[in-house]
Amino acid sequence: MYGFLGACVASAVGLQLWAFSFSHFPILRSEPFAKHANELSIVESSMHYGAEGKCSNISTIGTIRNTGDIPWENLKLEVRYFDAAGNLIDTESSEEYGLVVPAHGVSAFRIRAAADKPQEVYSSQQVFIKGGRDARSGF
Repeated sequence: MYGFLGACVASAVGLQLWAFSFSHFPILRSEPFAKHANELSIVESSMHYGAEGKCSNISTIGTIRNTGDIPWENLKLEVRYFDAAGNLIDTESSEEYGLVVPAHGVSAFRIRAAADKPQEVYSSQQVFIKGGRDARSGF
């Protein structure tokens, strides 16, 4: 009888402590990405075309700078590829799990995808940061 009652009391106390932690420890709160999106920028990027057997790949390698006080992780990146006339010819989106851009820091990234067009068609690219998660949130 006390075993069941003890388990209920322990569960209730644990639940209260868990709820208390969200309201009293600001490090567990997460800042919305949209509020800080202007603090992240693509510093540089380069486009690379490669072939493995019959498969052609296009990749973008670059760096991201964070000028803000919040470290960001799991960034959602989008790369748009253009032909010489400026027409959009291909795109790739990726959520970069494990990528952390520290506060006031720089991190490198790579996005790789199957190429939709022959190498000579790819002329330029643009990289966009579409979202991310406050790395301090813990969840």
